[in-house]
Amino acid sequence: MPEVESKSQYLERLIEDQLSSTATDAKWYRRKYILGQTGLVVIGALITIVAGVKSGHIWMKENSTNILVILGASSTAWAAVGSLYSPQQSWQQNTVANNKLRALQAKFRLFEFDSNIAEKKGETIDDYFDKYQAILDERNQKWLNTRETAKAISVKT
Repeated sequence: MPEVESKSQYLERLIEDQLSSTATDAKWYRRKYILGQTGLVVIGALITIVAGVKSGHIWMKENSTNILVILGASSTAWAAVGSLYSPQQSWQQNTVANNKLRALQAKFRLFEFDSNIAEKKGETIDDYFDKYQAILDERNQKWLNTRETAKAISVKT
């Protein structure tokens, strides 16, 4: 017969699962943000180089305008794709949620460890679950706001 987990074990598992999820999401969005910014810097540098050396080589004289147009379009497309994902905001939001969950986990473990502290503060496991849910609700609301902002920007362009 499977063992039924207690409220305390259930909440600890929920917090652990969310910590893992927010850490993974933050890492993914951080990579996307860094890749996006690096790509824009590289394209910008190439535009500068092509514009600067177009008068030197005969092949460059004939093709520099086309190369600059392609690089400029690539830069615009790269930036547009990056804005759809909002990687910087998503990375930061996941990192903030992860930090709040870690703080909640530490407080909850202390609560479980020392029942005298909990009694003095009048806290219950349900109070910690409410705090956990508030962190998730806040993260979700920020995500929805970020998506609405990205959607509004893409509609304008």
